[in-house]
Amino acid sequence: MALVSLTNDSRMTGNGRTTQTRFLRYEHKIILTSVEVEAVRVWASKNLERDAFAQDGDASYSIRTLYLDSPNLDIYHRTSDRGSTKYRIRRYGDEDVVWLERKRRRGNVVRKRREGLDLDCLDRVLNGRADFNGWPGSFREEADAGGLRPTLLVLYERSAWNGPSSARLTIDREVRVQVALDVEDVFAPPVEPTPVTDAVVLELKFDETMPPCFETVMQLIQKESGSFSKYGRGIEAVGLAPVDVPSDAEAE
Repeated sequence: MALVSLTNDSRMTGNGRTTQTRFLRYEHKIILTSVEVEAVRVWASKNLERDAFAQDGDASYSIRTLYLDSPNLDIYHRTSDRGSTKYRIRRYGDEDVVWLERKRRRGNVVRKRREGLDLDCLDRVLNGRADFNGWPGSFREEADAGGLRPTLLVLYERSAWNGPSSARLTIDREVRVQVALDVEDVFAPPVEPTPVTDAVVLELKFDETMPPCFETVMQLIQKESGSFSKYGRGIEAVGLAPVDVPSDAEAE
């Protein structure tokens, strides 16, 4: 099955990150042991390009993602007509831009729409205090239609490398969560986040067919791809849903 990258009306922020994109691609997730993590890091450092937005020599940076859901957690339980669609707002490090995202997954195939928005405008989007054109306005309308509100803040550290033809390898670790609070800065809640898991998650992202470099990674770790939802696990970690309730906890 071939996928076509759908990117249109792209704009750039001051640091070079594209602010508006639509795309369709494959994402494979694999849980790694500590030994496998080190092996993949060494391989990636030698064979791929370190992510341009990393803050240190480890190609790492912090990600904070605010997930929206209904009061009944319809997205977590997949009881809405949106199926596996997630609505979220992401911030990379201390950038003054946030990303309004709608992500749909079916198996390993992901369709995403996202657009950058000045951090100063976020409160107005979340609370409907101003009209926005384009995707920010549509994001707000879709959230309102589903009764969605900020529900869970997910924090983690990411190491990332880029390969040929938009291929991307990421390693996520130290996943922590916090129930979304009605505070001025939703990305810096005044409480300690709750650890979710010690697991380290490798993600291989690419268009069309898996590139040879990622086939090498799969041979290196000798594991099949699986599923892992930071949001689903996080909802359970903070006690908003019991672990044994069927949910999307293993898909994202």
